[in-house]
Amino acid sequence: MLVRGEFQCIIEQDDGGLSVTDIAGGLGTFVNGDRVTRAALLPGDRLGVGRSIFTVEYELRHSVAKPSTSAAAIQRQECADRSAV
Repeated sequence: MLVRGEFQCIIEQDDGGLSVTDIAGGLGTFVNGDRVTRAALLPGDRLGVGRSIFTVEYELRHSVAKPSTSAAAIQRQECADRSAV
């Protein structure tokens, strides 16, 4: 069981890639400077968690096509739009 306040976000592997979900809200979770509630993580992305910043590094599986940067940006914008409501 996760207790709120102990964790800021969850990073999950899905469909050959990674995604991040903010679970605390307080200090925020950011991908490339944009606050997100949920977002895909691509190699080279900067993940801000609280006061820390990490660079995402992983190898994409050969069977999964790398999403285009514009598709990832659209996914992030959709997450940002939902969190603004």
